[in-house]
Amino acid sequence: RIRTQSKPRIEMEENDVIKSNTYSPLIAEVSTHPEAVTSSTPEYTLTKDPPDTYPEYIVLETKLPLLKSCKHVELDVGEDRIVLTAHPNRYHLDLWLPYYVIPGQAGAQFDKKTKLLSVTMSVQKL
Repeated sequence: RIRTQSKPRIEMEENDVIKSNTYSPLIAEVSTHPEAVTSSTPEYTLTKDPPDTYPEYIVLETKLPLLKSCKHVELDVGEDRIVLTAHPNRYHLDLWLPYYVIPGQAGAQFDKKTKLLSVTMSVQKL
C-alpha cells in the first residue's frame, strides 16, 4: 500500500502537550445572540374603543424592535385569543382577549420606522 498524503506533522510544546497542525475539533462552538435562540414576549398594549362603554373594537399594539419587516410574522386571530409568532424565534405572544371578536374582520399594520404592529379587531355585539 502506497501512501499518497503525508502524515500530519506533530510538534512538541515546551510543556510536553502534543499539538498537531492538522487538528480540528469535532464539535465547534457557535456564537449566537440570545434573542435568536429563544423567543421572547414583546411589549404590548391592549385598548378598547370606545374606552368607557362596551367596545366596538379592540386594538393591540405590539413593539417588535428586532424586526425589519413583517415578512416572517404569523398572526392568528380567534374569537377569544390572538397568537403572534415572529420567526426565526424572535417573538411569541399568546393572549386571551377580554371580549369576543370577529376574526374575519381583523386588520393589521406594521410600521417599519417605529417597529410597531397594530392589530384592530371588531368586537362581537352583545
